[in-house]
Amino acid sequence: MTQVQLAMQLNQLIQAGPNIFLKLNPEIIDFTHKVEFNLIFLAKSFELQIEIDEINYIEILTLVKTALFEENDLFIIGWNIKNLFTYLLAKTGSDFVITNKLLDLKLAESFIGIRERSPSTFSEVLNRLKLIFQDSSWDKFKNIYQNIYYPLMTAVIPRIEAEGVFHTEKRKILFPYYEIEGQVGGRLSCQLAYEQCFNPHSLSEEERTKLYPKANGFKFLYFDYQFHEVCVLAWLTKDETLRDLTEEGDFYKKLYTLVTGNPCDSEVKRSFCKNYLFLPTIYGQSISTLAERAKVDISIADKLVKRLHNLLPSTFAWLNNYELVNGVCTDYVGRKRHFVENEEYKYRNFIIQSPGAIFTLEKLVALHKAIKDYGAIVAHIYDGFVVRCDNKQTEMTQSVCLKALESESDILPGLKLKVNCKISNSLA
Repeated sequence: MTQVQLAMQLNQLIQAGPNIFLKLNPEIIDFTHKVEFNLIFLAKSFELQIEIDEINYIEILTLVKTALFEENDLFIIGWNIKNLFTYLLAKTGSDFVITNKLLDLKLAESFIGIRERSPSTFSEVLNRLKLIFQDSSWDKFKNIYQNIYYPLMTAVIPRIEAEGVFHTEKRKILFPYYEIEGQVGGRLSCQLAYEQCFNPHSLSEEERTKLYPKANGFKFLYFDYQFHEVCVLAWLTKDETLRDLTEEGDFYKKLYTLVTGNPCDSEVKRSFCKNYLFLPTIYGQSISTLAERAKVDISIADKLVKRLHNLLPSTFAWLNNYELVNGVCTDYVGRKRHFVENEEYKYRNFIIQSPGAIFTLEKLVALHKAIKDYGAIVAHIYDGFVVRCDNKQTEMTQSVCLKALESESDILPGLKLKVNCKISNSLA
């Protein structure tokens, strides 16, 4: 297809607008080696498929950008469109800046608990859009989308995916791949999607020691939130006792002492409180399961759980009285999930982890905006963030990052969390 032919077809596409659906085939584009893919456009009365390869990508995508993504009267409905932004950034070194309206249908559907394949016809696109617009969570989603998802898919995640780390054994730069709204609880998910790829969520300690900044003279800063889920739970429940326990010192040590009546003077005791007692009970663990997992008598397990309930009555009242409608649970930010019969108890995990995930994604966007020329974000790992910075600017970069990460949330007003920071030459 010549440039003139493409320009004519793009003009036909625009005339068939103003609503245009765009998806990629394949959906994930591996920029780490030579690849071919198609841009598939669907409009009311016109369809267009454009082949992209290693030779023509700049020429074709420049035309597409000028014709479609700088035309403010057009409404582009994308499907996992973040992958196109990453591809273009990785290949050109520049952000793919657009000016028109863009909605990612896959993100919108995932937010309200719909997991479907991409639409195959334009009428299907419109029908599925109608369901999204009519959903009771649409207004909340619009706010989340504008302030978090849009910058994530157009700039933040592409920057992380195109940054990469150096694997000392393989002697290659490896890159992460993220899917927004990839997990049930709303966290980003990772997979080995590229030929040269690493999964930040499943690295062994040994593998971490082999991953370094991709150039000399740099270090990694690793930030993670202190007692993230506990603090989010305290904010959600407004339980003053729980909130006070998170204010100063080690939450799990203080809770262990209050529940057992004994000092928490070993890591084994702290680990018991963290890994066996508190969050598992919050998430619906039975007394018999606690006894079995912790290898304690069931009467002791029963006593500990009762003390936990007596200590935090507001927390358990909030958990136990949370409303599900026909098996559908809607969390604080409007995200929805459907729980099948006899598994409704799983909502307890969702209503805590989901707002917590939004909080960390909000802070990922804030970190991206703040870091500027001080460094680059290398990975986002659940409630943690890895930043690459110049050895000579470690203190300044750390200060800038802490300010962004410890600022008050706009999405969850009043919530501010403290951050731990570790400096390392590798990801270990």
